[in-house]
Amino acid sequence: MIKNGIPAHQIIHIAQDDIANNRTNPFKGKIYNKGGSDPIEVYEGCKIDYTGSDANKNVLMAVLTGDYDTAAGPVLMTDSDSKIFFYFADHGAPGLVAMPNGKYFYAKDLHKTLLTMNEKKMYKEMALYVEACESGSMFEKILEDNLNIYAVSAANSSESSWAAYCGAPDNVVDG
Repeated sequence: MIKNGIPAHQIIHIAQDDIANNRTNPFKGKIYNKGGSDPIEVYEGCKIDYTGSDANKNVLMAVLTGDYDTAAGPVLMTDSDSKIFFYFADHGAPGLVAMPNGKYFYAKDLHKTLLTMNEKKMYKEMALYVEACESGSMFEKILEDNLNIYAVSAANSSESSWAAYCGAPDNVVDG
């Protein structure tokens, strides 16, 4: 996002952050999104605002609704002229996505969060992208409302989202 002109102070990143320095990672402190002869390292310069136990649904909801009393770090400080892009990647099932820690983030939680954001006039336009199995089920209720939100999912409400980006032979980095 930064490479495409989004200022770092406008990005809030929630992640477990357990890959780059994992003992099984042969490239300590690095994460590759593309292998092969021209690998793309995506962890360098990455600033994660909420990690470990803070990567949970309560923090996510607080961040999105601008609830700085609940969140221990940055939250959305947007207004009715703001354009928001929200990206989520993890596991999912019908009506929910899994957070790295704590309880599931249910479709009803997402709907409640989006309604709050809309009532608080926190955006002009919003794009949501959820990459998880059955992730289309997260949007079924919001389609009934006129919230000016564009939602995209990796799968519909009843199919798996099989990830296979870095398959052989491109799953090899530096031999």
